[in-house]
Amino acid sequence: DFDGNGALDLVTANASSNNVTVLMGNGDGSFSNAQAFPVGDSPRSVMAADFDRNNTVDLVTANNVSDDVTVLLGNGDGTFGDALAFPVGNSPTSVAVRDFDRNDTLDLITTNAGSFDVTILLGNDNDNGTFGEPQAFPVGNSPQAVAVGDFDRNGTLDLITANRFSDDVTALPGNGNGTFGDAQAFSVGDYPTSVALGDFNGNGTLDLVTANAGSFNVTILFGNGNGAFGAE
Repeated sequence: DFDGNGALDLVTANASSNNVTVLMGNGDGSFSNAQAFPVGDSPRSVMAADFDRNNTVDLVTANNVSDDVTVLLGNGDGTFGDALAFPVGNSPTSVAVRDFDRNDTLDLITTNAGSFDVTILLGNDNDNGTFGEPQAFPVGNSPQAVAVGDFDRNGTLDLITANRFSDDVTALPGNGNGTFGDAQAFSVGDYPTSVALGDFNGNGTLDLVTANAGSFNVTILFGNGNGAFGAE
């Protein structure tokens, strides 16, 4: 709800026009008043969150060609301020938002297809929507998407990426301070492009599913509760 009127709004990341489009919800399932706001070069993913903690919704995009993220701070009326850019790895494909260092400020993670890693940007604790220096953690070949959850049930957030050209996922256990432990790889189908989490077998541990563009199927891996995954 970008303008605070109680109706949900929409935003799209537009790779060819290097901007985002915001559509205001009318509250009846229709949308109007499309507005464009410039971001970096070839945005591939967008997320909404309150980065400056002023109770308005802000935006962040992962920009595939300019190798950065763009933060747009919301004005609370459906418009946004000047773009803020922060560098990440090569060819970012997706962005996610969580509090990885547990300091009550939101942090960012991008999957970087060109540098085979993820970038963590920790939010500065000054309520201005800025972020610290990028930290890179290696994953598989051409990561396309990331999911966040507590796989090892130790109370800290972990990561898992879908790696298109290594046909696997990479699990990174979180240390609770914005850093991550050694990567573990688990094989899935051909050319995984997306990954999601859920407790599919109802045993209280997180499992994962990937969408595999090359093998036209999905792969389910069941969590063992210690950060590892298997077929059973």
